[in-house]
Amino acid sequence: MAQIYPRGEGWSSDPNGAPTGWALKPSACFPSLQATGLELRNNLRRLVVHRRDQGLPAGPARGWSQALVYLSLLLDADKMSAETCWRRAGEVKLARRDIHAGFLVKHAAELRGAHLRAATHSPQQMGDLVQLTRSERTSIGDRRMRLIDAFDEPAADRKARLAKERSAERRKNAGATARGESDAALKPWLALRISQRTYERRKARGELAAVRHAIQESIIGQRDESPPIDFGGADVRDPD
Repeated sequence: MAQIYPRGEGWSSDPNGAPTGWALKPSACFPSLQATGLELRNNLRRLVVHRRDQGLPAGPARGWSQALVYLSLLLDADKMSAETCWRRAGEVKLARRDIHAGFLVKHAAELRGAHLRAATHSPQQMGDLVQLTRSERTSIGDRRMRLIDAFDEPAADRKARLAKERSAERRKNAGATARGESDAALKPWLALRISQRTYERRKARGELAAVRHAIQESIIGQRDESPPIDFGGADVRDPD
């Protein structure tokens, strides 16, 4: 949530001195490098703990080494060194065997004193480094892994998937029929051997409620392999 200046520091006024409102603090609108680093550290720790709980290895040693150097750049700035990278490794619960020591020392030396923009990694690049999968990101929680994208699901695809899931959830809560169980998907008039228009007329008159439920259960359960539905000798053909 955006912070505001106390009166006297960020209180805006017109040329006559009349107050016009609070002024937003710029640093509140744009998170600091320290805040970004702390969030990234939490994201990386959650991934390591998740993989440990699943009995899985931490991931590619070179990728983790590069990720740790970037994390140290965010948190330690110009004090970043191989030593600070090792300390950050402990904070994210990594063991020494999970890291390529030679690559870490070399990469830290190359980027020491470099401008942070030159070493910036996007969430997608971080996901590539640590090989975060879609299933892992979903299990941990998409909102809890905001700074690391899955390497096997680009951000655009994830946004589309989440939007679709939210839409389906809203439809379900509103009492709407799931698309896979709708008349358009099941085509129950084919099982009844009547036309769609005849089916719609009978449905409107309330004559097909029980029959439609039997058709729906049969089609959903077995789809195309469903056996013919027995309606107890009832004549379901169109009398026309």
